[in-house]
Amino acid sequence: MVTTTSATGASTTPNTVATGAGSTTNSSLASFSANFDNFLTLLTSQLKNQDPLSPMNATEFTTQLVQFTGVEQMIKQNQNLESLINLQTQNAITNSLSYIGRTVEATGQSAQLTDGSATFPYNVGTGATGATITIKNSSGQTVYTGPVSFGSGAQSFTWNGKNTAGVQQPDGMYTYTIDARNASNNQVAVTTKLTGTVTSVETVNGNIVLHVGNQTVPISDVLAVRN
Repeated sequence: MVTTTSATGASTTPNTVATGAGSTTNSSLASFSANFDNFLTLLTSQLKNQDPLSPMNATEFTTQLVQFTGVEQMIKQNQNLESLINLQTQNAITNSLSYIGRTVEATGQSAQLTDGSATFPYNVGTGATGATITIKNSSGQTVYTGPVSFGSGAQSFTWNGKNTAGVQQPDGMYTYTIDARNASNNQVAVTTKLTGTVTSVETVNGNIVLHVGNQTVPISDVLAVRN
């Protein structure tokens, strides 16, 4: 089930997280109640019609009663666990609302161009003697290619939104890759990141994800949050 909260703060679908599990438990409880009622009816009938001179052994009935009680307790424990899980999920959703409107940095290779500016963070391994960035638009077309810093460690490239020909590109999400090379022209390891403004928060199958432009980012992948 999915619950989405946008920048307006309103939920676009009812809060129905984990209802599938709850329905299963309710069905199990209803089935148990019906079986237990049938058992009690049968037990009462047998006790009423037994031979007073040769009463039935009650051991088997006692064992069955204990088994029914154990099943009932397990079903109720499952209900309590589901309630706790739902409560934790709702608390997590409430806490995640603070991400809306903020800039996040996460695992990925995209950045959001806003008002003609975008920052592409990356980490370069040791030994690089040069590096080139390639930026593509949402259609996968290369719009910019140029040299970038290649020092070992954390680096970033701030793009003014203009393509290689100097034409300003529209705001939106852009993907990028960094090709770093050493003196022998062998590739050096580079780790890229995703940056952008969170526009909405969503739960998908109990997992909280953030919408950053046209990208979906699991909240567990967030590395940094900025105003």
